Amino acid sequence: MNTFGKNFQCMTQLRPVTLSDAEFILKSRLDNSRSQYLSKIDNDLDAQRAWICSYLKRFAQELEYYFVIEDKSSHPWGLIRLYDIDRGQAQSFVIGSWLILPGAPLLTAQESMALGFEFAFHVLNLKISFFEVMAKNKKVIRFHQCYAEETARDSDFVHFKFTKENFEKSLFQSFLLR
Repeated sequence: MNTFGKNFQCMTQLRPVTLSDAEFILKSRLDNSRSQYLSKIDNDLDAQRAWICSYLKRFAQELEYYFVIEDKSSHPWGLIRLYDIDRGQAQSFVIGSWLILPGAPLLTAQESMALGFEFAFHVLNLKISFFEVMAKNKKVIRFHQCYAEETARDSDFVHFKFTKENFEKSLFQSFLLR
């Protein structure tokens, strides 16, 4: 798969994760300014490589997609993943593992999310996304409340859904003008 997003108006693109991204992923996920709202991992490069190897098998089976978020100069600024893909009756997926590094160009967050949804809804032809955000991650919750429907809330997570139909009418489209 080629870099996704390079033909769009936005300055962000998505590139599938490769084994050579292990160090970047590990460093990004251990960044103290970002790691408090991510599932915990060990500072173990070999374990990260092993996880990527297992992921690449799921990628080859089109069960999961993990992308490095880059600018047009191929500088990495974050990560985003599509997983729990249901191509059956539900036509659904989870979007997550979303991480934008400090100092990323303006609109990287919005553009990367737009590209993730564009890929899922138009390339994979899925219909609905479900995702959750840790309840203490107020900034990201506010971001998602701007476009997605909150479906549940508990002490640990806020749960959202976002449909292809709503994507078509969303502000995300302004980033994807072809």
